[in-house]
Amino acid sequence: MSNYMELSSYFGENKRADVIKCIAEDRYGVKFFVEDNSLGIEWYDGKSEAWVEDAAENWVEGIKETPSF
Repeated sequence: MSNYMELSSYFGENKRADVIKCIAEDRYGVKFFVEDNSLGIEWYDGKSEAWVEDAAENWVEGIKETPSF
């Protein structure tokens, strides 16, 4: 069982970004994928859900180049 829940997903040509929320803490993150391969999770402490959704959308649109794990 994971310690987060998926809130939404964004899809690009070969990328996917799942917006997630930590169950134990009030923080959001994005789980990044390229061609269905998970790259990892980037957590955004202190950011709103809307801000994190924008980061996910930027990833699949190619605006955000590389997650900083």
